[in-house]
Amino acid sequence: MKKSAFKSPKLLLSVPIIKQRPELPTGCEITSVTMMLRYTKAKKVTKTKLANEMPRHSSNPNKGFVGNPYTTHGWTIYPKALKKLVKKYAGSSRDLTGSSTKTLERFLRYKNLLSSG
Repeated sequence: MKKSAFKSPKLLLSVPIIKQRPELPTGCEITSVTMMLRYTKAKKVTKTKLANEMPRHSSNPNKGFVGNPYTTHGWTIYPKALKKLVKKYAGSSRDLTGSSTKTLERFLRYKNLLSSG
């Protein structure tokens, strides 16, 4: 197989880099969402503001963050639980979990950002 078959077009976006630590040692998902939102519409939103607003749940990451993102004892939050918060700041939200690479590339081509924690 030719080496060129593996080349794909590049798409570089000026997404702000926001460090997760030290404030949110287990808050990778909300930090990723903050970067996405800061690139788009919510220029002044902070990772800690979003961490405080995201839903929490004792055991189900589909319903909220399990644990505490401010400690090393936090676990995770799934996209389904973040949709409402993202929609509040971005105006819309879509869970693309399980989508094909082709679908994800199509979203990126139109400069729609994707977040994966």
